[in-house]
Amino acid sequence: MTLPQDFSDEEMARDWTLSEADKKEVNRYCTNSRLFIAIQLCAVRLYGRFLVEVNDLSPRIVSYLNSQLALPPSLTINTPDRDATFSDQRKKILNYLGFSKYDDNFQADLEK
Repeated sequence: MTLPQDFSDEEMARDWTLSEADKKEVNRYCTNSRLFIAIQLCAVRLYGRFLVEVNDLSPRIVSYLNSQLALPPSLTINTPDRDATFSDQRKKILNYLGFSKYDDNFQADLEK
């Protein structure tokens, strides 16, 4: 997936602004992970998927998210070192956003 590098301020605000609830959720994580979590939360909302290459994200977006989270400026984004950590963070983000697993029970509920 190619991430846009040229976008308006309005598009950035629409797609990358964190709600107060989002900030509260992101602040549950250690400081070094907060920017990564915020990026993934917005990406899942915007693209319906997690970003693998978070360091390809526009510096404007990174700066915008850092300012919303009261984090210092950064040139790189800390990513989880362990697959288990990344998997756990994904589950928590999906749960926070209200996603649920698609299975036979979910299909039966849809058919009702």
